[in-house]
Amino acid sequence: MNKKILAIIAAIVIIALLIFGYTTYNNLEKTKFASSSVTVPNGYKVANTTDNSIILKNNKTKIVIEETKDSANGLTEKYKAQHENQTVEIKDIKINNTPVKAVYLKNSENKTVKKICYYTNKDKTYIIQFNNYDRPAIYTILRTLG
Repeated sequence: MNKKILAIIAAIVIIALLIFGYTTYNNLEKTKFASSSVTVPNGYKVANTTDNSIILKNNKTKIVIEETKDSANGLTEKYKAQHENQTVEIKDIKINNTPVKAVYLKNSENKTVKKICYYTNKDKTYIIQFNNYDRPAIYTILRTLG
């Protein structure tokens, strides 16, 4: 009798977790821009779209995603040339096991004033700029961008 009750309780808990997971991820809105699409992270709204970009915003963070056919290395060199009088730090990093090229623009006090990630998916490179690093939002974007 006790094993039956435990099995029923376990089944109810599993069903509740599945429902929670489904409603959490089902509420995410997929939106298109350029020739790509991305899932809008929880708490964000589409602020603007153009022919090749989308701006996502919440009350703290603004994320700009731009689609380009240029390579990440080419974009990095171009950015360094545009900011030749400032410190530009470049790192190959992984965000949630996704390889990106991170570019940090530093001011005269060596503080990061701009963060950009270049993410390549198949034949497209995405320029992702953000003013605050919102880990769940960036994870959602990188997982669904394409």
